[in-house]
Amino acid sequence: PIVMGMVRAQQDRIDPPGAYSVLPILIHGDAAFAGQGIVAECLAMSDIAGYRVGGKTGTAEIAAGGRYEPNAVIASFLGAFPMEKPRYLTLVMLFEPERTAASGGEITAGHTAAPVTRGIVERIAPMLGVMPLTTEPSR
Repeated sequence: PIVMGMVRAQQDRIDPPGAYSVLPILIHGDAAFAGQGIVAECLAMSDIAGYRVGGKTGTAEIAAGGRYEPNAVIASFLGAFPMEKPRYLTLVMLFEPERTAASGGEITAGHTAAPVTRGIVERIAPMLGVMPLTTEPSR
């Protein structure tokens, strides 16, 4: 609820009205506590050359036989871009990703689904008319 009020306040301050969008993102669970649930791999999405992408990872262990399987997960990443004026969302879900050299032997979403999102955005953004930034946008 607080985030919604903050977004509304930001929207009311846009001058001229409609000049840019404010995207509300509500994170719950462990990630709602400062510093928890946010991992460096999530923040690495900003490393897409020329594009600012925001998002959230999720790694869920799959239940089998009445218990969770620590090596069987669903890894997901919900991304939005371009963050200066969000227009597009991506959702990548990987069912039982493999531990590879590219993922550093990890199966968490930050190591598997987030890099897939990076590749998708780099490829589709120009097709959608979203050109790479040559300079950082002013805040």
